[in-house]
Amino acid sequence: MKTFNGYIWDFDGTLFDSYPRMSLAFCKAVRAYAQQNHCQIPISQPEVRRYMKQSVSCAWHEYQRRYQLPNTVLEQYTILEKTMEEEPFRPFSETPFVLRALKERGARQFIYTHRDRKVVDYLRDFGLLEYFEGIITAEDAYRFPPKPAPQAIVYLLQTYHLDPQKTIMIGDRSIDIEAAHRAGIAGCLVDPEFEIAGCQAEYTIRSVASVAVE
Repeated sequence: MKTFNGYIWDFDGTLFDSYPRMSLAFCKAVRAYAQQNHCQIPISQPEVRRYMKQSVSCAWHEYQRRYQLPNTVLEQYTILEKTMEEEPFRPFSETPFVLRALKERGARQFIYTHRDRKVVDYLRDFGLLEYFEGIITAEDAYRFPPKPAPQAIVYLLQTYHLDPQKTIMIGDRSIDIEAAHRAGIAGCLVDPEFEIAGCQAEYTIRSVASVAVE
């Protein structure tokens, strides 16, 4: 993989192994609703994860369409995902090594995520916050439309004087790569099972560990 000077990271599913926790919280919220309303709603974490790989909104709209779920289920998911004790929230094992290696190489690193500012706490808890110059989260939605819109990436490029030819967006979803391309930079897709079809990323890797390999 080519060496870049600037790295813009997605968060969920890229730096942190968050899908097990997210999909479990979603299933628990739907099952709780089904139990309260004495109905059967077949749902599994693998299927939820497949939809979440597109976006949480995609997963929600799919199950809401199927089973006419009220918005209270989504609200319960949000609470569970932040508070439940199962499936602790943690980075991938290779994440600290990669971030440290890039920093030692002189690279500049940023995060662009649809998750809220809680990411700062997660990064701080695992000693990773020091690796990032800038972080754009859901709280910045009033300034930037969500991915795959490019405005947030363009903002990072302009604010931090990053060379588009030497900057790359790394994420685990097609919308990360599309946002990168719309902003005029390269994209790297993290796809452990090579299950995402039709994504035109310049690089496709199984693990972020590959990013630190020169």
